[in-house]
Amino acid sequence: MNGIGLLIGVGISIVSVTLLNDLIYDKNGLSMWYYHPTAFFATVLCDLAILIPGIGLRIINISKEIRDVSFM
Repeated sequence: MNGIGLLIGVGISIVSVTLLNDLIYDKNGLSMWYYHPTAFFATVLCDLAILIPGIGLRIINISKEIRDVSFM
């Protein structure tokens, strides 16, 4: 899910920046960057800040469920 959301977001961003550059900014002699290293780092950092605790909590819940099974 995270990867799909990331791909959709990248696609929407590329289309938006392309349209803004072609229709608005290039006429005034300006342009927007398509990619910035800081934005990439921030995206990865935010993804990790969400995924790591989520995966950790899920592992804890699964281990509790395994211990609660009475047939072992």
